[in-house]
Amino acid sequence: MIVAPVCPRSLSFRPLMLPSSSIVKLQVHRQSRGRATAYIDGRDCGELLQGECIEIKKSPYPLMCVNRDDLAAGWALDINQLLKFNRTFSYPHEAPFGDHDPDSE
Repeated sequence: MIVAPVCPRSLSFRPLMLPSSSIVKLQVHRQSRGRATAYIDGRDCGELLQGECIEIKKSPYPLMCVNRDDLAAGWALDINQLLKFNRTFSYPHEAPFGDHDPDSE
Protein backbone atom coordinates (compact mmCIF):
# COMPACT_ATOMS: atom_id res chain seq x y z
CA MET A 1 0.00 0.00 0.00
CA ILE A 2 1.31 3.45 -0.87
CA VAL A 3 0.16 6.59 0.96
CA ALA A 4 1.18 9.64 -1.06
CA PRO A 5 0.67 13.27 0.03
CA VAL A 6 -1.14 15.46 -2.48
CA CYS A 7 0.45 18.89 -2.95
CA PRO A 8 3.02 18.54 -0.16
CA ARG A 9 4.39 21.78 1.30
CA SER A 10 7.99 20.64 1.22
CA LEU A 11 10.17 17.93 -0.25
CA SER A 12 10.37 16.22 3.14
CA PHE A 13 6.81 14.89 2.70
CA ARG A 14 7.47 11.64 0.89
CA PRO A 15 5.15 8.78 -0.10
CA LEU A 16 4.97 5.96 2.45
CA MET A 17 5.16 2.36 1.34
CA LEU A 18 3.41 0.14 3.87
CA PRO A 19 3.03 -3.65 4.06
CA SER A 20 -0.09 -4.98 2.32
CA SER A 21 -1.36 -6.19 5.71
CA SER A 22 -1.50 -2.59 7.05
CA ILE A 23 -4.70 -0.87 8.10
CA VAL A 24 -4.61 2.93 7.85
CA LYS A 25 -7.13 4.87 9.94
CA LEU A 26 -7.77 8.54 9.14
CA GLN A 27 -9.83 10.44 11.69
CA VAL A 28 -11.03 14.04 11.92
CA HIS A 29 -10.23 15.36 15.39
CA ARG A 30 -13.28 15.76 17.64
CA GLN A 31 -12.38 19.42 18.28
CA SER A 32 -11.69 20.23 14.63
CA ARG A 33 -13.09 23.55 13.47
CA GLY A 34 -14.32 22.05 10.21
CA ARG A 35 -15.02 18.99 8.16
CA ALA A 36 -12.79 16.99 5.88
CA THR A 37 -13.48 15.69 2.40
CA ALA A 38 -12.08 12.28 1.50
CA TYR A 39 -10.69 11.88 -2.00
CA ILE A 40 -9.57 8.37 -2.86
CA ASP A 41 -7.86 7.76 -6.21
CA GLY A 42 -9.03 11.23 -7.27
CA ARG A 43 -12.69 10.55 -6.54
CA ASP A 44 -14.77 12.46 -4.00
CA CYS A 45 -15.88 9.85 -1.45
CA GLY A 46 -17.77 12.22 0.83
CA GLU A 47 -17.36 14.41 3.88
CA LEU A 48 -16.15 13.38 7.29
CA LEU A 49 -17.50 15.24 10.30
CA GLN A 50 -15.69 15.81 13.58
CA GLY A 51 -14.86 12.45 15.20
CA GLU A 52 -15.59 10.40 12.06
CA CYS A 53 -12.96 8.18 10.48
CA ILE A 54 -12.26 5.94 7.53
CA GLU A 55 -10.14 2.79 7.44
CA ILE A 56 -8.13 1.76 4.41
CA LYS A 57 -7.04 -1.84 4.05
CA LYS A 58 -6.33 -4.49 1.47
CA SER A 59 -9.41 -5.83 -0.27
CA PRO A 60 -10.16 -9.52 0.19
CA TYR A 61 -10.92 -9.65 -3.56
CA PRO A 62 -7.87 -9.90 -5.84
CA LEU A 63 -7.52 -7.60 -8.83
CA MET A 64 -7.00 -9.53 -12.02
CA CYS A 65 -4.44 -8.01 -14.39
CA VAL A 66 -3.50 -8.77 -17.97
CA ASN A 67 0.20 -9.03 -18.77
CA ARG A 68 1.83 -8.82 -22.17
CA ASP A 69 3.82 -11.71 -23.59
CA ASP A 70 6.78 -9.48 -24.47
CA LEU A 71 7.38 -7.93 -21.04
CA ALA A 72 11.00 -7.26 -22.01
CA ALA A 73 9.81 -4.36 -24.19
CA GLY A 74 8.54 -2.65 -21.07
CA TRP A 75 5.67 -0.31 -20.40
CA ALA A 76 7.94 2.75 -20.42
CA LEU A 77 8.78 2.18 -24.09
CA ASP A 78 5.08 1.99 -24.90
CA ILE A 79 4.40 5.27 -23.07
CA ASN A 80 7.33 6.97 -24.82
CA GLN A 81 6.07 5.86 -28.21
CA LEU A 82 2.49 6.83 -27.47
CA LEU A 83 3.38 10.31 -26.18
CA LYS A 84 6.26 10.72 -28.67
CA PHE A 85 8.78 11.65 -25.99
CA ASN A 86 12.38 12.38 -27.02
CA ARG A 87 11.43 13.15 -30.62
CA THR A 88 12.33 16.26 -32.52
CA PHE A 89 9.65 18.65 -33.64
CA SER A 90 8.54 18.29 -37.23
CA TYR A 91 6.23 20.13 -39.53
CA PRO A 92 3.24 18.45 -41.21
CA HIS A 93 5.04 18.32 -44.58
CA GLU A 94 7.99 16.53 -42.96
CA ALA A 95 7.69 12.99 -41.63
CA PRO A 96 11.12 11.93 -40.31
CA PHE A 97 9.66 9.16 -38.14
CA GLY A 98 7.08 7.73 -40.49
CA ASP A 99 4.28 9.45 -38.57
CA HIS A 100 2.84 11.10 -41.68
CA ASP A 101 -0.75 9.99 -42.28
CA PRO A 102 -1.66 10.29 -45.98
CA ASP A 103 -5.35 9.97 -45.10
CA SER A 104 -5.24 13.23 -43.11
CA GLU A 105 -4.68 15.30 -46.27
